[in-house]
Amino acid sequence: MDLYIASANPRVIESAIGLGAVGVATNPSVVAAEDRPWRDVLRDAAGAFDGPLLVQAVASDVAGIVRDANEFRSIVGERLIVKVAMSSVAIAAMRELQADGFEVMITTIVTPAQGIVAIQAGADQIGVYVGRAERAGIDPYVMIAGLRALIDRRGLSTKIGVGSINDLHSLVGSAFAGADNAAPVFNVLADAIAHPLTETAHQAFLADWSRVAD
Repeated sequence: MDLYIASANPRVIESAIGLGAVGVATNPSVVAAEDRPWRDVLRDAAGAFDGPLLVQAVASDVAGIVRDANEFRSIVGERLIVKVAMSSVAIAAMRELQADGFEVMITTIVTPAQGIVAIQAGADQIGVYVGRAERAGIDPYVMIAGLRALIDRRGLSTKIGVGSINDLHSLVGSAFAGADNAAPVFNVLADAIAHPLTETAHQAFLADWSRVAD
């Protein structure tokens, strides 16, 4: 499972890339958190790394979504993956964008039915919101595993991305269920590295070595 970072902050992005992340996933809230003009935020985020950058269209009609995508591409370049929030309009816009050479993720997926429709419609990626699904009483890991089985059984190419990853349980559960990529916040990525037992073992090794070191 590829790791992305859910941030638009260049310093956070650089730190995450240093820890193994390969891409950046944003949404309107992530971009707005930088409290600067969005074009500047995207330009600086794109300049902080070399991998794929997911940016979400905010228009509510097909023509507007296409305009958003073209403006994003003028800033980000060919690394752009366009996110569109699940709806009938999003599916129509996706088809126009794909015809123009864009890679598209249909996002805000919180039910298996939404995932099935997005996959059948031909989404390049779907974005399952793990935390939101759990809070709604839906098991996101059963959903991911089921969608993974559907994709594999039919030989489809849709990738399963997961967002709303705010703890290690969500990250690990998504990976084991078969997600292709996950976009945790930075503290989850950092928490995945550290563990008290690891530190205890490390300190014991250092203590043992100190007895024989020159």
